[in-house]
Amino acid sequence: MSDKETGPVIGRRKLLAGAVLGTGVLGVAGALYETTGMASAAPSAHTTASGACGGPTSTSSAPAVVSSSTASAPGVIASSGTARSGFAHPGLLHTQADFDRMAASVKAGAQPVKAGWDRLVANRHSQSTWTARPSAMVVRGGAGQNYPTMYNDIHAAYQNALRWKITGDAAHGNTARDILNLWSSTLTALNGNSDRFLRGCEYVAAYNLGATVPFTAYHWRNGDRCGAQVQTFISSGSRGQIRPVWELVYNHYVKRQGLSAPNTAAFAAKTRPEGGGGDYGPDSGGFDQLGFGTLAYTI
Repeated sequence: MSDKETGPVIGRRKLLAGAVLGTGVLGVAGALYETTGMASAAPSAHTTASGACGGPTSTSSAPAVVSSSTASAPGVIASSGTARSGFAHPGLLHTQADFDRMAASVKAGAQPVKAGWDRLVANRHSQSTWTARPSAMVVRGGAGQNYPTMYNDIHAAYQNALRWKITGDAAHGNTARDILNLWSSTLTALNGNSDRFLRGCEYVAAYNLGATVPFTAYHWRNGDRCGAQVQTFISSGSRGQIRPVWELVYNHYVKRQGLSAPNTAAFAAKTRPEGGGGDYGPDSGGFDQLGFGTLAYTI
C-alpha cells in the first residue's frame, strides 16, 4: 500500500472536544476522518443568566475532550465503551458519498466542480506544509487579540482534510490531523427553524443584490443607565460583499428540497465558483465560512 493509499494516523494527543462517532466520519472544525469505533464526550452544560438591561448572558462549562488514552490503531478512534456501528452523525458537513462524488467530478474534469477544486488547490491554507500555531488562550478584541491564528488553522485543517479525502494523499490528512491534535477548542450546538433560515437568506440575498427590502425600526437599551436606542434604517455597510456561503444554501433548498429561492439562486450564481478562507481578504469576515461550496455541494 502506497503512502497515498494510507489514511493518516490519529495521534495520541487529545483531539478537539466532541469527537463522536461510529462507522462514519469524525468531523471537528470541518476536518473529516473515517472511524470504526466510537468515542464520546460529555456535552457542555449551558446556562443562561440575566445580563445588563435584562439581556441574556450565555455561559458554558469547558467541554470534555477525547482522552489520549482512547487513541489506538491508525485511523481509529477507540472507546472504553461498547463499539457502535452504522451511526451517521447528523451535524457533519460531508459523507463518504459526498467525497466519492467530489472525487469523481474532479477526476472527470466536470465543471463547475473542477473549477472549485482548482481554487482549493491554489489556496495557501490547503498546502500540506501548513504548520499549526495553537494558543492556550484565544482573544478577540482588546489587549492580546490573537484569534486570527485560530481561524487560519481551522481553515487549513478543513482544506487539507478535503484534499486528503478527495485524492487519498495522506500528507494532507496528516497535516489536518496535526492541526486538530494541537488545538483544544469547544463545540457549539446550532439549531433553528429551517424555513425561517431560508426566508432570512432570501432577504439578505435580495438586499445584497441591490433590491429594496422592508425594514422595521429596531429598539433596544444599553449602557449603565439602559438608555433607549433605535435603528431606523437598514445599514448599507458591507452591502454586496461576497462570502462563500450561498452554494450550500442553494443546493440544499433549491436543488435537493425543490423549494423556490430566486434571490439565493442569483447570489449563488454571482459567487460561483466559491473559494474559502484566504480568498476573501485577511480579516476574520473572510474566514467566517469554510467555503468551497461549488466543489463540495454542487449536485
